[in-house]
Amino acid sequence: MPRQRRSVSELWKAPENDPAWARPVLLVIVACAAFLYLWQMRGSEFKPIHGPMVRSMTQSFENFFFGAVDPNGWVGLDKLPGYLWPQAISAAIFGFHPWALILPQAVEGVISVVLIYAMVRRWAGLHAGLLAAGLFAFTPVTAALFGNQIEDAALLCCLVVAAYGYQRAVDSGRLGWLIFCAVWVGLAFQAKMLQSWLVLPAFAVAYLLAAPVTAGRRWANLGIAGAVMVVASMFWMIISLIVPKDSRPYLDGTTNDNVFSQVFGFNGFSRMGDSIHVPGAIVPLLGGYAEIEGSPEKLFWSSLGSQIGWMYPVALAGLVLGFLWGTTRGERTDKIRAGLVMWGLWLIVTALALSFGTLAHTAYVAALAPPIAALAAYGLVLLWREFNAGGQRAWALPVVLALTVAWGAYFTLSYSEFLPGLAEVVIVVGIVAVVLLALAAARGGQRGGLSRYAFVAGLVAILLPPVVWSGSVISPTYRGTVSEATAGPVRGVGFLPKGKDADAMRKVLQQIRPIFGTTTELTPAQRSLLEYLRAQQHGEKYLAAIYPEIQALPLILAEKAPVLPMAGLSGRAYTPSTDELSGLVARKELTYVYFGDASVLGKLLPNPNTDALRAWVKDHCTVVPPAEYGAKAPQKPEIGLYRCGG
Repeated sequence: MPRQRRSVSELWKAPENDPAWARPVLLVIVACAAFLYLWQMRGSEFKPIHGPMVRSMTQSFENFFFGAVDPNGWVGLDKLPGYLWPQAISAAIFGFHPWALILPQAVEGVISVVLIYAMVRRWAGLHAGLLAAGLFAFTPVTAALFGNQIEDAALLCCLVVAAYGYQRAVDSGRLGWLIFCAVWVGLAFQAKMLQSWLVLPAFAVAYLLAAPVTAGRRWANLGIAGAVMVVASMFWMIISLIVPKDSRPYLDGTTNDNVFSQVFGFNGFSRMGDSIHVPGAIVPLLGGYAEIEGSPEKLFWSSLGSQIGWMYPVALAGLVLGFLWGTTRGERTDKIRAGLVMWGLWLIVTALALSFGTLAHTAYVAALAPPIAALAAYGLVLLWREFNAGGQRAWALPVVLALTVAWGAYFTLSYSEFLPGLAEVVIVVGIVAVVLLALAAARGGQRGGLSRYAFVAGLVAILLPPVVWSGSVISPTYRGTVSEATAGPVRGVGFLPKGKDADAMRKVLQQIRPIFGTTTELTPAQRSLLEYLRAQQHGEKYLAAIYPEIQALPLILAEKAPVLPMAGLSGRAYTPSTDELSGLVARKELTYVYFGDASVLGKLLPNPNTDALRAWVKDHCTVVPPAEYGAKAPQKPEIGLYRCGG
C-alpha cells in the first residue's frame, strides 16, 4: 500500500510509545536553534578572504570544483574547497549575498541538532536524546558557528551524520551503514582535512568492541570501510594530482603546488609546532594570540571554556559513572558501553589534539560539542536514575550538580559585566537545589515531590548560563565576528589579541574591511584603479597581476574583476613564476602588474619568487604615474603600477 502523507499537525504528535509532550519539545528545540542560526543573517557581511572565493567559484565548474580565488582560476584556496561547495551552490541559486552563504550553514546546524537527538535517543533513551539536542543547540560556539560562514559548520555536520551511520552499523553489524559512515568522514575531510580523522579511533574501536557479528567479520568490515574512507577523503587530492598543473589553480599554502604539502603540511603538521616540516609547505605565522600556542590547559580558560565547556563536569561524570554503573558486565555488545567508548574517545582524542595543537580560531572547539552534549545528557539521566534508586549512589547527583554549578559560576563571574545578577541567580538557585538533593540523598534518595523540583532547579542553574550566552547571538554586540564563532562576551579568543574583546576586534575589522574583501563597496582608490585598468584593457585575459593577493580580493568580490592574485594569501606562495609572468605578457594576456602595500600581511618572511618577480618587472616594465589611475604618490618605493609589453 502507498504510504499516507502526514499532515503538518501530525508532526507535533509523538511516536506511539513516547509521551505526548516529547515531539513538541523536540520541535521547539529545533525551532529555537534554527531561529538563532537564521537570525544571524541580518546585517551579515562576507567572511574575509573566503567571500571573494565563493564569487569566483560560481563562475565555472572548474572554479567551483577546484576552489578558485579569481574568476580565471589562476590560484586556489590554501585548503580543500569542499566546505565552500554548499555556499557556492546556494549563491548560484539565490544570488551572491552574505545570507545566501550562511543559509546552508544554518541547514547543516538544524540537521546536526536533529541527528544528535536521534543518536542519543537510540543510545540512551528519550530524555537523554532531548537533553542532548538542547545542549548541542545551546552550546555557545555552535549557536554562533551555524549562523556564520566558517568551514567548521560543514565539518561538524558531516561528522554528526557519520556518527549516525556508525551507530546504526554498531547496532546492526551491517557493512552498508559502516560504509555510509566512512563516506561522510571523507566528506568531512573535504571540509577540514585532518581534523575530520580525529573521530576515527572512536568509530573503529567501538565497532570492533561491540558490533554484533563475528570478530573476523568485524575486522573485514572495518577494513572495507577504511578503504572507502581513504578514497572518499582523498578523491579531490588524487584528481588534483592527475590534472596537469597548468589546467587547474595553483594550490596555495605551498611553494611547490603540491596537494600533499598543502593538506599534510600547511594545514596539518605545521599546526602542531615546528618539529615536523613537510617539504613545500608554508609554515603559518600564527604567533602572538591568546589561544593559538599549544597549551594543555587552554580549553579550561574562561575565554574558550565559556564557548564550549559549561558541561565539562557532568559530561565527565557521565563518561566515568556510565562505565561503572550503566553497562552490563560480560555482554560484549552492550550498547551503552559502545556509546560511552565512541563518545568518550571522540572527546578525549579531539581535546588532546586541540590542547597541544595550534588553535587559530574559536570554531575549532565546536568539534567537542557532540560528545559533550551526548555524555552530559546521558550523565544527567543516569544520575537522576541512581538518585531515585537510593543508597550511596544517590549522593552522586548533588555532588556533580554542585561541581557543575561552581564551574558555571566561574565563567559567569569572569564576565560579570555581561548580565549583572546572572552569576548570583545561578549560585543561589544552584545552592538551594544541591542542598535539597543532598538532604534527600541523606534519607536514601526519593522519587517525586520536592526532589523533583530540586532537580529541575539544578538543571536551570547549570543550563541557564549557556542558554543566555547562546541567545546573545541575536545581538550584534555579542555575535562574534565574521571570522570568529563566539557568543556572549569573550576576551583574547582565537585571532582576538590578548586582552581584547570581540567588540574591539569588530571595530578593527570595520576599519580593514575594504582591504580584506568583506563588502562589495570599493574605496575611492580601489575604484579609480579598477576603472583605469578597465579603460586600458584591450582583449587581455587579466586586468592586472596584483601583489599581494589580499589586495586583489576586494576587486573580485565587488566586481568579479579578472585580476591575477600573486603570492597567495600569506604572500609566500611561489605563484606566478617569472617564466609564467613573462609568458602571459608575451602572449598579450597581461599588461599591468600592481605591487600594493604588503604590510597588511604582518611580518613577512623572505619569498625568493616574489623578489624575482619584482626584479623582472622593474627590468621589463615601466612605472605608470600614480596620477593616471587616481592615486597619490606612494610613500613606499615598492608600491606602484607597472605597464609591461609593447
